[in-house]
Amino acid sequence: MKMPGIGGGEPKDAPLIYFAHIGKVAGTSIRHAAIKSFGRRRCVSLYTPDHAARSRRATRIFFEDFERGGDNATSAQAVVAYMEEKRVRFFSTHHNQLFRDYLPPEQTFVMLREPVARLISHYNFWQMRGLMPADESFEAFIRRPICRNEHFRSIRAERLDDMALIGIQEHFDASVAAFNKVFGTTLRPMKSNTTPKDKQLIRRDALPSEVLQQIHDLNRKDMDLYERCRVAFEKTWL
Repeated sequence: MKMPGIGGGEPKDAPLIYFAHIGKVAGTSIRHAAIKSFGRRRCVSLYTPDHAARSRRATRIFFEDFERGGDNATSAQAVVAYMEEKRVRFFSTHHNQLFRDYLPPEQTFVMLREPVARLISHYNFWQMRGLMPADESFEAFIRRPICRNEHFRSIRAERLDDMALIGIQEHFDASVAAFNKVFGTTLRPMKSNTTPKDKQLIRRDALPSEVLQQIHDLNRKDMDLYERCRVAFEKTWL
């Protein structure tokens, strides 16, 4: 049953919302909106140990358990148990291949983005933050295994129909409105962590057609997944 209201007026037993955060797909904006709505204490973010947005307690539980000889499964389960104890309302992570088995799809929200745009944003962001060799070309970057079919690897395609909501970044405001309707909340659209135009080394309109074709060839699963979900979202929510 959907729980009405937000913040201080929301019941403490309101169910957890699991945001399967795919990199460079409006995740920071969604997370900031959730924190503003639910309060920081009821939101958990699990990324890398040095990530600025990490929740320290959940991060410590996850990585200390793993370092003590645990495995991915026990570490993920330990974090889920912690969130249940603390009655966490919103959970976001990049570790979606781990947590998707321990959090039900009917509590899961994911946002997708047109794959070419996501890869361009990913490259620009990593270059701006110094997270990759400065001389690495975009063409080399898109051939990295970690950059291929990121949407498809993060979520289980066979469980799409069971998920609470699949939003589309190109329809960001409508996705937030759909989120509120599905989860009974009142999040407000926010725009965070966007790469400034003067920091964007790669622009779509400057890419040769053969590079665009290569992206399509390397990310066919993502292309198909995005198109299927975009059509479904527009039919349902626009």
